[in-house]
Order: sequence, then C-alpha cells, then structure tokens
Amino acid sequence: MQSFLGVTLHYKNEDFELINLVLATKEVNDVHTYLHIVEWLEAVIEDYEMSPQQIVAIVTDNGANVVNACRKLKEKYGWIHIRCAAHTLQLCLKQAFDIPLIKSAIGAARHLVAFFRQSSKASQALKAAQEKEHQLELILDVSTRWNSTYSMLERLCRLQAYVRQVLCNGLIVKATSSAHLELKDNHWALIQTLVEKLKPITIATYYLEGEKYVSISGVIPLVKGLSQKYMPCEDSRSLALFKNKILTQLHERFGFVFNQNSCYIHMSIATWLDPRYKTSYFKKVDGIQIKGSIESEMIAINDRQMQTARISITVLKNNLILPKSQNH
Repeated sequence: MQSFLGVTLHYKNEDFELINLVLATKEVNDVHTYLHIVEWLEAVIEDYEMSPQQIVAIVTDNGANVVNACRKLKEKYGWIHIRCAAHTLQLCLKQAFDIPLIKSAIGAARHLVAFFRQSSKASQALKAAQEKEHQLELILDVSTRWNSTYSMLERLCRLQAYVRQVLCNGLIVKATSSAHLELKDNHWALIQTLVEKLKPITIATYYLEGEKYVSISGVIPLVKGLSQKYMPCEDSRSLALFKNKILTQLHERFGFVFNQNSCYIHMSIATWLDPRYKTSYFKKVDGIQIKGSIESEMIAINDRQMQTARISITVLKNNLILPKSQNH
C-alpha cells in the first residue's frame, strides 16, 4: 500500500477570494516519523523561498506522527496547529458504529448493497423497477470516504421498496439467496433511524470540508449544536448508547470547545467576528476575553504596519538624491 504526504496552501488574495494551491505531494517510502515530516515540510518551504513567519497556522488530520510534527513546528516557529474538524467529526462515529446491534444492521446493509453492485442482472432489474427519470443506484460505503456509510444507508432506505421487489423475483434472485440477503424488519427500522440521527453530522461535515469559503468560524457553533442534538432522551437502548458514544467522542475530540485551551481562542475569535454568530455561543466572561484578544491583535497589527512604514521612509530618505542647483 502506497503512502503519500501532501502540502496545500490556502490564503485570501487582494480581492478577498479564497485561493487553494497544491505545493507538493510526496510518496513516503521510509518510516514517516514526526521528525521526517518536519524535515520535509521545512524543505517544501525552502523550495518556495517562503519565510516561516508568513505561515499563520497548519491544518492536519489526527495522525499521531503528524500531531507530534506540528508540536515541534510550533516550538520552532510558533505556528498554530488546528486539527481538521471534518476529519475529527468523522472519527466521533467509529465507536458508535461498533455497538453490536448497529454493527450488525450496517453489516447486513453492506452485504445487500454489495450483492446488487456485483450482480449486473440484479442491478439492471433495480433500475428497471424505478421511473426512468429518477433511476438511482445503490452506494457501497468506503472506510476512507467521509459520510459514505450515511450515503449507503440513506440510498438503501430510499430504494427499499424496489430492492425488495427485485429480491422477490425468483427469475433474478434465487429464493435461497433472497432469504439470506433480505434484511430483518428490525434492521430496516434501525437503519431508517440511523439515517435520521446521522444527518446532522453529515451536513456539518459537508460544510466543514468546503473549499470555497472559510469554515473555521463555524466549528464552535456546529460542535455545540451537535452536542445538544445527541443529548440523552427517550430512545431505545441501542439508540441511546449510539447517541451517548457520539456525545462522549464530541467532548473528548473537541475538548477545546468545552475546556477552552489555546486552540479555542483562535476559533472563538473567528466565530466572534462572523456576523452570523457574533456573541451567540459565548458566556459574558468569555466574550470579554475574546474581545480583549481581538483588540490586542489589532494593536499589534497596527504597530507592525507603523514599523514597516517607518522603515520604508528611512530607506527612501537614504536613497534620495537631491538635484544640483543650477546656480553652481
């Protein structure tokens, strides 16, 4: 299996358009320890003749080696490390999907979808059963593709009547195979409920992985909103456990939202400055701290601009050549 590391650059141009560029992609042949990652990133910066001071933050996945590399880079250059919120959100689902009854239902759904994907006869029959203008195929989930399990279950529920119609056709599916493939009623019911409960995380993930806008200001509102969505209520035992697993993971993986560590202040400033959110997601005491941080940053920016202006004026004076007088 091949491994790759990629570096992308994201910034706003003079017209405030978001620019995304791929700087480098490297196939990793040796053991990619955090020190190797640090060395390679520094090499990429050097190749493009960039100064470390030009880099504000680095966004990565949650791999231990990458996280350790970013910790080292923060020590050296002061870069802010932000873990990809969309990737972190998807990791919150792993333990929930491992609950026995839920794992069994998803496994049965995956087995059924795989059959239709592999059988051209069954696949064609499924299309023929639908209206020609709205023919859909079943989707098989992929472990590395975000939201793909939701997409698989949602599409299966949408085509449930047509799937069962094909399974009942002995000319297409043998009776013995049909009995083995058909989902139990409790599995169908559970899958429909899972689609409903997974939809908020799916929508949040799609928003967070957008490339045409800046999404950091939405992390705190989304995480706090999702934590409310998955609060315990009158659910079945499996569903209550499912929601509790997600809620626990949200608090663990997005601890900075609830515990307010160093990463929180940067995201909270972005949220505070976003006119859609402003102060809605902060306590009064937090708001005072955030406002103070913004004011301090503005003063620092102004000081840097003034210093740059003074340097420019000094350089101009030193290079200024006065014309000789015509009287001499």
